[in-house]
Amino acid sequence: MIALAFRHELLATWRSRARIGALIAFFVASGYAIVSGQRFHAQWTDALAAAHAKHVESAASARGWLESGASGPEDREWVNIAEPLWQDWYAGTRLLRLPAALAGIAVGSADDSPVVARVNRLADPFAASGVRLENPEIGGTHAIDLVFVFLVLVPILVGVLGLGIGSFERERGIARLVAVQAGASSVWFLARVVAVTAIVLAAVMTVCLVAVIATQAPFVDGARLMALAGSYSLIWGGILAALGVSARNVQEGALSFGLAWACFCLLIPSLLSERAMSAATTSYAVETSLRTRSEQYAVYKREIDQVLPELYDAFPQLRSMPASRLEELPAEVRRHAYDGIKLIALETRHADQHERELRAEEVALRNSWWSPSVSFAHGCERLAGRGRLSAAEFRDRVVASIRTRVTWVLESAWQQQSLGSESFDQLVGEGANPIDAGSRSVAHPMWVLAIWALVAWLLGIVRLRWLDRYLR
Repeated sequence: MIALAFRHELLATWRSRARIGALIAFFVASGYAIVSGQRFHAQWTDALAAAHAKHVESAASARGWLESGASGPEDREWVNIAEPLWQDWYAGTRLLRLPAALAGIAVGSADDSPVVARVNRLADPFAASGVRLENPEIGGTHAIDLVFVFLVLVPILVGVLGLGIGSFERERGIARLVAVQAGASSVWFLARVVAVTAIVLAAVMTVCLVAVIATQAPFVDGARLMALAGSYSLIWGGILAALGVSARNVQEGALSFGLAWACFCLLIPSLLSERAMSAATTSYAVETSLRTRSEQYAVYKREIDQVLPELYDAFPQLRSMPASRLEELPAEVRRHAYDGIKLIALETRHADQHERELRAEEVALRNSWWSPSVSFAHGCERLAGRGRLSAAEFRDRVVASIRTRVTWVLESAWQQQSLGSESFDQLVGEGANPIDAGSRSVAHPMWVLAIWALVAWLLGIVRLRWLDRYLR
C-alpha cells in the first residue's frame, strides 16, 4: 500500500505545476539562505582576521619602542610604554569569538553579542564606546536564513503536496468507493500522507546535506541538523493527517491547516518571543549605555579617600605593595584606583544581566512546548552557536578578561616599577586564546519535537479511524 501510494504521489507531483513550483521555490529559497549564511560566515571570519591583524600591529609597535628604548610614538610625547596604562593600551588585546560551522543557518538569531571584543582597563560591554563589534556590518544584513526557510516553507510545502487527500474524496462523495477498494479508506489516506511526508523529507534532507557540505560541518552537527529538520517535517505530516486529511471537504482542510500554520509559525512564536525578551531585557541599548556612562562619571567625582577603602577591600593584595605605604598616591597610580571601582560596578551590572538571561533561557525552554516552530528554532540556534545564551557566555569571558586586565594594571601600578618587554609579552599572551562559539546539545528540542510528532500522528490516525466507522 505504501509503495502504491508513493508512486501515486510522485506521479501526481510530476503532473502538477503547483507542486513542481512549490518544490522549486523551496529549493531556490533554501539555496539563497545557504549562500547568505556562507556570506555571513565569511564576514565573521574576515572580522576576526582584521582584528587579529590590528592586535599584531599594535603589539609589534610597542615591542619596537621597548627594544629601541623609545617611550612611544614620536607624535605622542605623553606616551610612556614603560607604564602599565600604555602597555595595557598598546597590547591591543582582542577576544575573538570563533563561529560554529553552521553559524550561517541562524543569521537572524537574537544574538547581539560582538564577534570581536577589545579588552583593556576601560572596556565595558554595556557602554557604546566599550566592547563593540569591530565589523558593524555583521548581522542584521540578511533577511532570510535556513531556519526561517524551514520554519515557514516546510509546512507550506506539506500543504501544497498533501491538501486534498481524503477531503477531496469526501467532497466528491467517493470516499466509500475508496473504502471498498482499499478495505478501509483510512489505510489509503494514511499511506498517501506518509508518501507526501517522505517527499518533503527527501527535499529537506537534500537541502540539509547541501548545507553541511557547503559549510564543511562536522558529521555530528550535520546529523543533528537533519534530525531537527526531519522531526519538524514529520510533525507537519502528522498535522496534515489530523486536520487536512480528516476534513469534510477541501476548503475545510485548507482552512484548518492554514490556521495551524498561522498559529504555530506566526502567532504563538511572536507572543512567546515577546515574553522571553521581556524576561531578559531591562531597557533599550541607548538607555543602558547612558546609565553606564553616568555611573562612570559618578565614580570619577568621588574623592580618592573614599575610593581607596573600597578598592583595598576588593583587591586586598594591593595593601602589601609599595604604593599603599605612601602618604599620597602619585597621579599615575591614583587614576587606576578608579579603574578598580568601575570594574566592581561592571561586574554588578553583568551579574544582574546574566541572571536575567538565565531566566529568559528557562522561559524559552518552557515556551518550546507550545509550538514546534519555537522548539525547532531554539534547537537550530543551539546548533549554530548563536542565541541569547551563547551571547551571554561570550560576555562572561569578556568580563572575566577585563577583570584580569584591570587586576594586572592595578598590581603593576602599585608596584611602582618600570615595565619592560617581559611584562608586555606576558600581557599580550593573555588574550591569545580565541573563544569557540561551537554547537550545543539539542537534546531538549529533539525530545519536544519527537513528542509533537508522535502526538500529531496519533491524533491523525485516531481521527481517520473514527471517520472510517462514521462512513459505515
